[in-house]
Amino acid sequence: MDFGKIVKDTEGIDLDLWSEVISKHELLEQAPDRKGVNPFTHEEVIFSGVGVAFYCEGGEKVGNICFQEGALLTTGVPMSVCSELAKIFNAVASEDDRS
Repeated sequence: MDFGKIVKDTEGIDLDLWSEVISKHELLEQAPDRKGVNPFTHEEVIFSGVGVAFYCEGGEKVGNICFQEGALLTTGVPMSVCSELAKIFNAVASEDDRS
């Protein structure tokens, strides 16, 4: 699956619980903070890695999951893994059309 979305019907996914899941899940790796440039001010900024995880297979980063407004947006993560994560949060995993 190219793009996916994991959402709850009610209050949304808790960021603290998501961070805990990242730290304990064998296929997820916490994304580090990274330096970048603000495209509007051209100033160097630090983009936080909080809420962002890399999905890994065989030690290689092949996808990612990003916490956004109480949902998890996935790229390159198999539906089986999305469904597994959705169960943890009592949520629903589905494909997400981002075209």
